[in-house]
Amino acid sequence: STAAAILLLLFTTYAAASAFINPHMFEGVLYTNPKMGFSVPLRWETGHLNQLFYLVINVALFFVVSRRCSMTELQRSLRWFVGGCVLASVIAVYQFICLKTGLPFPSDYLYTNTTYGTFGAYEIGSFARINSTFVEASAAASFLPPALALTVWRLVTKPNWKDSVYTAVILAGLFL
Repeated sequence: STAAAILLLLFTTYAAASAFINPHMFEGVLYTNPKMGFSVPLRWETGHLNQLFYLVINVALFFVVSRRCSMTELQRSLRWFVGGCVLASVIAVYQFICLKTGLPFPSDYLYTNTTYGTFGAYEIGSFARINSTFVEASAAASFLPPALALTVWRLVTKPNWKDSVYTAVILAGLFL
């Protein structure tokens, strides 16, 4: 719809402004960076511009897909996305069990990207940070909620046992 497209463009404009303004506004604040480690002081760098380009490319891709793909192709893509998030959630549950019990976790098979440092499961006090197959827990948290929203939407519109199971598994992955 036109209203959704306008909201997406407004969000993209906000994100573009944030990519330039926020690093200067919050300069020196410590954060975790998958490439540089823990407690890295925030400063303007090309990575902020790269993220903006990723967003712009994704928004452009959204408009192309929404105009060029059939409903069947779009539904198939969303099913694959949800399936990947269900698998990541199952791995997150297993990773949590490994963290708590000492069972081996197959890091060598799951974390093969040597470009980024991968923060495996760790605890802050008694709070576990579970990353599943993602480089960091916050990356997992950016993918799982849309999959949860899709499964809940399907449950509301066409209740079925498969989406009930998917919703429960994704919720478990999110709560860990």
